[in-house]
Amino acid sequence: RAWSVITVLGVVASVLTVAVLNWWVLWTVALAGMLAMIAFDAINASQLSEQYGKRRSRFALSRFLVPMVVIVVGGFLLLTGFALPGVRSALPVEVAPSYQLSWTVVRGVFSHNMLFGWGPENFSLAFDKFGAGALANTQLASFRFYDANAELFNIAVHGGVVALVALLFLGWCVVQVLMRFGSAIGEDSVRGEAAAFATEASGTLAALIAVGVALFLYPFNITILAIAFVLLALAGLVIGGGRSTVVDIEERPMFSLGASLGFIIGLILVLSGLYFTSVRYIADARYASALAESTPQAAMDGIVKAIALNGSDDRFYRDGSQVALTLVAAETSKPAGQTDTTKIQNLVAAAVQLAQRAVQTSPEESLNWANLGLVYQSLSGLVDNVEQLAADAYAKASELRPGDPTFDNSVGQMWLSRADLVRQLANGSTSAQFQQQYDAALTNAVAAFQKAIDKAPTYGLAIYNLGAAYDRQGQTTDAIKQLEKIAPYNTDQPTLMFELGLLYIRANRHPDALTMMQRAVLLAPQYANARWYLALLLEEKGDIQGALAQLLEIQKTNPDNTALNDKITQLQAGTRAIPPGKVIDNKPLQ
Repeated sequence: RAWSVITVLGVVASVLTVAVLNWWVLWTVALAGMLAMIAFDAINASQLSEQYGKRRSRFALSRFLVPMVVIVVGGFLLLTGFALPGVRSALPVEVAPSYQLSWTVVRGVFSHNMLFGWGPENFSLAFDKFGAGALANTQLASFRFYDANAELFNIAVHGGVVALVALLFLGWCVVQVLMRFGSAIGEDSVRGEAAAFATEASGTLAALIAVGVALFLYPFNITILAIAFVLLALAGLVIGGGRSTVVDIEERPMFSLGASLGFIIGLILVLSGLYFTSVRYIADARYASALAESTPQAAMDGIVKAIALNGSDDRFYRDGSQVALTLVAAETSKPAGQTDTTKIQNLVAAAVQLAQRAVQTSPEESLNWANLGLVYQSLSGLVDNVEQLAADAYAKASELRPGDPTFDNSVGQMWLSRADLVRQLANGSTSAQFQQQYDAALTNAVAAFQKAIDKAPTYGLAIYNLGAAYDRQGQTTDAIKQLEKIAPYNTDQPTLMFELGLLYIRANRHPDALTMMQRAVLLAPQYANARWYLALLLEEKGDIQGALAQLLEIQKTNPDNTALNDKITQLQAGTRAIPPGKVIDNKPLQ
């Protein structure tokens, strides 16, 4: 009786959970299982008619009650789209590739290695190669998926045709089990065991069919896989019934020898598996603990311990290189005289070596190459000629994940930063060497940003960066064109409005500049530099009172700014800067 109560409570809880989620995939799997339950119960009623006699219809009706209720509830909720207010919106969102995108990845894999696929658990690598390009013009351009939207596609990617043939054979075996269900019921009926057997068999086989349907609708995790294997084993027992074959290995020397060797080999494999699994688990635990540390040094120590336990996980090297860069930044930010040059050199070497080890451990992983490029990029200014190494690493990442514009954008940002660094080092010098380096860096940046835009014409960040590169090259008109492409889609960004306004000023389009500065101030009333330039433009226009009003607003938060106070005094005296055309040459507030 206690087990019956627990069973009822479990069924109610399951139905309520699916009802709250109200997701068509869950309902499809559930309804498939319920329909299978009804079908098997119908077979039960037919096979057990002699045992139940006149109670045949009563037995069938009572067994149909629960699955029919679930079917009715599921159909109603699916058709109405019912959702409890505030419940579904509070649940985490799961993003998965579409069927079309998953099929694109499968086709790409089959075109390169139809027989064996891309390898176990390598869907993310296959997605980088064949599916990432489909996301180029979306907000998920840098996103990667580790599973298809159905386990069937995962199997095809991981194992190719060989895995699909094996799955087809398994499906054939399941069909054979289902076809023998009726005869198995009849055999147990003869032995007087049919009532209990029918109940257990129906539930087992219906659950197996539900898992089979889920194979086409959802990727499997380790829990679903475990359930599937248990159901397969139970299905075999269902059909096997009480039949058994006894083999006495003591009377057959070859069987005895084979059993002994099998036991020894199996024991060695089990012990080895337990050892390596335990070591990897401890390594993962230390890695997770290291990422939760509050200081970079403690995090680095934890990652080093994880690497010592498991040196074949590229995540440890990849994240270790980034922690090393954090330590480099912390050391270089110390006041002059307190920095340890030797320590900086060791940390730089460690960052590079860890990033390179990640690439060596998993050379087909685009994340590792992108990380190596980022490490090299971070060392620009500290290590000579490191930019080309970074560009090469990003190029390899782009090769492994074609269609992703983020790598090209990273290359462009690196060269843009390099140009700014050269200009800073030049410090006003007109040396031909500095000018050549500056021009070359900007040329490389423009080429990289343009390459990113060619892959994703709506990639706003690359468009903005291309405009910034054009601006540094003195091509103001081209810079304006780039920012005007993204301005209509970023009307809530005051910084973009301000920068576009500055470009309009340089292009002598002062009415447009005035409009942009007004938008920037409207979006961010505390944006001092936007108000400053708005005041200058109003002054140039002859609106002294309007300009003064803007400056007085700035003065509320910058009361001690000398340039601001001088400008306010000038305007209060009713005078304009002469000539008016040079008003906007004033530098922004600091």
